[in-house]
Amino acid sequence: LKKKYFKNLGESTIRWYLNKLVKKGYLENMSDFTGRVPTDFGWREFYLRNLEKIRISGEIYAGFEKKDLFEIIHLLSRINRVYYILKESDGHLEEGGLDFILENVEFERREMIYYFANFLKVLKINIKNLIKNIDQDLVLYIGREIPLKFKESSHFSVIFKRIADKTLCFISIKRQNYPYFVKLINKFFNQ
Repeated sequence: LKKKYFKNLGESTIRWYLNKLVKKGYLENMSDFTGRVPTDFGWREFYLRNLEKIRISGEIYAGFEKKDLFEIIHLLSRINRVYYILKESDGHLEEGGLDFILENVEFERREMIYYFANFLKVLKINIKNLIKNIDQDLVLYIGREIPLKFKESSHFSVIFKRIADKTLCFISIKRQNYPYFVKLINKFFNQ
């Protein structure tokens, strides 16, 4: 942090600010290393405070011109390194993006692959009930906000987006640029 962003601050001052963020619930100390990571609350605040500030360049839009639904979903999955499930109105599920989500550095830890496989299994079993309870066009769940009583949920985030009579579900690790991703989703599926 000091080298990249806060060259004029002392290391102890940076640690003091980080400790304040921990006390306010935005960050948590990790037991397996000396760093701090955002809490679910911290990620939610990041999303809410930055959603309106995000501007997406025209070059991104150009890559999506004349694409069908599946091509757009695939491109969004690749750009954001996420897994997706598209639930059709007849209950059929289309899935993809496994190779993209596994590119995230979190999957260097082998147990994360196990967590993801179990989480995906439970999510697919419960997807009908999860979708039934969604009363908005787009819903973002981060970590423990995911309405599944399953400990592996705490490692992931889920975005549900209604598209006509279909429901799209993007599954990601928690380290995600939520404002940017939500802006992209809304841009390409609200036209």
